[in-house]
Amino acid sequence: MKLNLILLSLSLASLAAAELPAREIIEQHIDRHTLPDETTVMEIKLIDRKGAENTQHLRRLRKTEAGGLIRSLVVYDAPADIKGIALLTRENEGQSNDQWLYFPSRRRLQRIAQGRRSGYFMGTDFTYEDMDPEKPDQFSYAHLPEERIGDHLCYVIEARPADKQAARASGYGKRELWIRKDILFCIQVKFYDRQERLIKTRTHSDLVNLEGEVWRANRSFVDNLDKSHQTEVRITERDVRTEIPDDTFRERHITTGRYMK
Repeated sequence: MKLNLILLSLSLASLAAAELPAREIIEQHIDRHTLPDETTVMEIKLIDRKGAENTQHLRRLRKTEAGGLIRSLVVYDAPADIKGIALLTRENEGQSNDQWLYFPSRRRLQRIAQGRRSGYFMGTDFTYEDMDPEKPDQFSYAHLPEERIGDHLCYVIEARPADKQAARASGYGKRELWIRKDILFCIQVKFYDRQERLIKTRTHSDLVNLEGEVWRANRSFVDNLDKSHQTEVRITERDVRTEIPDDTFRERHITTGRYMK
């Protein structure tokens, strides 16, 4: 009798998890894996259609403010011809995020217009839109049949722009996200253009548990079918203990060169 009750309890728990609304899964995924401060050092390898490789080195500083809004700063450290180029992103409540690109030779921040957000960032297979935090209010989410990747069962969530304004702001007609059911961490994303043609796939691997329920991927790989190009990301350092000063994400901190090592 006791065994039957245990099995029934487990069955009900599995059913409840399966019935979680798609948007709630996305929101839990965001909430669970967001940290107050995070500095990441990474190596990015660009691979063209002929197999030629080009390597970049950069840092990303990311801070979550008290209201949950995210600020991020990406800074290139190598090679020498792009050293100092930076991308500043500020998340806004209830509206599109702001992004600025900084070139040391010009000593000014250049705002990224909404019409340029589908463009690729610094030769990688990440668009400016991909550099944004996920904004659930701008998308509608739906369940697709669950799938297994390796040993892990995943929710598969379809994300489409929520309205015409969001559709105009996005370069994608839809995305499909594979989120591991056990840790609610995204390990694969497929991107489709506005004609719903698959254009690229991003996978995350070499997962590490940082603290509590927080996970990160130490490797990411983007296969851009549309451009016959690939981007491989390898994390070499990560710091989630050191608080990042608020002024790191202010214009003067960048234009005066204080953002450099």
